[in-house]
Amino acid sequence: MRLNIETITDKYQISLLAEEDIPKLFRLCVSNPQYYTYLKCEPTVDTLKGELTALPPRKTLEDKYVVGFYNGGRMIAILDLITGYPEEKMAFIGWFMVDGALHGQGIGTGLIGSLFDWLRENGYVSVRLGCIVENAEGRRFWEKHGFSYTGKQWTTEDYTVLVLEKEL
Repeated sequence: MRLNIETITDKYQISLLAEEDIPKLFRLCVSNPQYYTYLKCEPTVDTLKGELTALPPRKTLEDKYVVGFYNGGRMIAILDLITGYPEEKMAFIGWFMVDGALHGQGIGTGLIGSLFDWLRENGYVSVRLGCIVENAEGRRFWEKHGFSYTGKQWTTEDYTVLVLEKEL
């Protein structure tokens, strides 16, 4: 069952992202160069296209919501959310990013709080995500919002990711 993403918040316009949104998504991504330093890569049109359809095992595009948040037509944040992963009543944040020019204004905090409320209203009991070990700013953000390290991690060729989780 597809969820109504438009009800995450009434503060911003919300829409599912598609390939035609890649230029706006690219602009938002390049406004966050530190994130890409941790990934040891640069955002490209091709990698962003891949983000729109990347899925964990046993999930389909019906479970995936790549969402843009807009204020006055400007994309101010993005969210990649997988529902029912890795467990049925759990959601997974694959990606959350606020426009770099808007950091420190409470936009991310407000959106994440609204997301948690929305997930609870839709029957989810916890949220999980991965945070690159070197991304101390990101980890502080998530811990401020109640996430804690699960003791699980995975390593790629370029970085190590810590698994963080929060009960809703």
